[in-house]
Amino acid sequence: MLTLEACGPYGSPGNLILGWDSSAVNIYTAPSGGTALTQFVTPFHGFNGTNLYVEGVVPGASMLSWVYSEQTNCVDHICITVVKDEFQRDGDCSGFDDTLNPPWLMVPVNATNTALVLIYPANAADYVNFLSRDTGTATVAPLTADTSPEIVYLTGVSHGDTTIQSRLSSLNYECAALNVAVKARIDKTIAIHAITEENDDVQVIPLGQGQPNQTCITSGTNGILNSVTNGDDVVVGSTITTGPNGICETSASGDDVQVITVGKGKANATCVTKGANSFRDTIPAGDDVVTGDDIHTGADGVCNTMANAINLVPTTCPTAAQLQSYLNDTIWGRQANVYFTVIRSDHTLNFDLDRDGKLDDPYEGPPGTPKVPLQWDEVNAVRTVRDTSVDYNIFYVGSYEYPIGLTDSPDVFTQGTAPGCNSVENHTAHEVGHLLGIRYESLDMKDVMYQAGLPANPCRVVKRDWDTVNPP
Repeated sequence: MLTLEACGPYGSPGNLILGWDSSAVNIYTAPSGGTALTQFVTPFHGFNGTNLYVEGVVPGASMLSWVYSEQTNCVDHICITVVKDEFQRDGDCSGFDDTLNPPWLMVPVNATNTALVLIYPANAADYVNFLSRDTGTATVAPLTADTSPEIVYLTGVSHGDTTIQSRLSSLNYECAALNVAVKARIDKTIAIHAITEENDDVQVIPLGQGQPNQTCITSGTNGILNSVTNGDDVVVGSTITTGPNGICETSASGDDVQVITVGKGKANATCVTKGANSFRDTIPAGDDVVTGDDIHTGADGVCNTMANAINLVPTTCPTAAQLQSYLNDTIWGRQANVYFTVIRSDHTLNFDLDRDGKLDDPYEGPPGTPKVPLQWDEVNAVRTVRDTSVDYNIFYVGSYEYPIGLTDSPDVFTQGTAPGCNSVENHTAHEVGHLLGIRYESLDMKDVMYQAGLPANPCRVVKRDWDTVNPP
């Protein structure tokens, strides 16, 4: 409030004029509402003083002039300092939600979080005080600023919400507010597992060959073998066999009988068989055919199939220490007061039941094609090694069908990350959010719950998130 007064002889002529920079301040005749004045001119005669109300437009110092028109050297200069305070985050991933107005800060019970207060102009910092509306919920320090930006320390006292205000010391006026959500600590346990797909089929016939030493040509009615061997074919009595490579390379002469066509081997010979895991891991190639747990040569008698004997090992499984640190120090502990103990145990098993080299999503196949009926067999095969002593299990595989993972509480199945996307720890933190009850995806690229993986590893937890995982 600005109080204007003027003293002089009764009946003095002229006007009293208040001048100001309207780009810096607005002047009103009432404390709230109304329209800003464009000028203030009043006759000196009969003026008994008035109250006006000043609103800052931009922070900084501004000069008002109170002038008597008949005596221009009769002027008062009134210095107005417009102060603006603004609460801001003290670093990224700090539990500060500036998507709301006023912003919010998550503070743990019996612990401290920080925020910055920017004070404009900076030389007004000494006039700014800080106040907690409910010191039984949270306290603030310092109580008076002395610089800009000022770091304020918010300490949680009890679970609940309150507001921190910045005020001008000389006025009972709120310059800025910061809402504070004080959260009690929640502890959870996670077991992570690197799941290796076991492939141990046996190559019975080398690739591109046939079953060795099979009858290729026999003598005809004259009982004499008239044909001359070619390649590695071998004469055995009155016959010619395919030799070590199993391919008939000799053409029958005279009345000899061609048992196996030149360039082919014996059909229906075992080419690949299952290994010790008692599961055929190989898909047949060429004209080879599946017979029980084996793959046999087809009509050409040549083994066209390479046995799948290479395990699929996940390459993006974090260490327990790496994941625990990220979840606690960056995401859910730091910003929601939900902390995790992470352990790791790895397993080798047969889950790739359709032999496509991926863990199948029960609901969708690429590119998002719904599956009818749902296909849970492979996921359930992985679930056989879950640790029942913990709250959540996270299984990392070499490749997931679509898109890169599934959260089916209390479990996560994932390939960990994808080329050009976020880190495995950031991706896992997103999925942990779903384990904790978040059923939505964020559309803001700053949020850990953003709908897609980004190389920037978005880490912000907003109020909606922390209230979901750690309810008020």
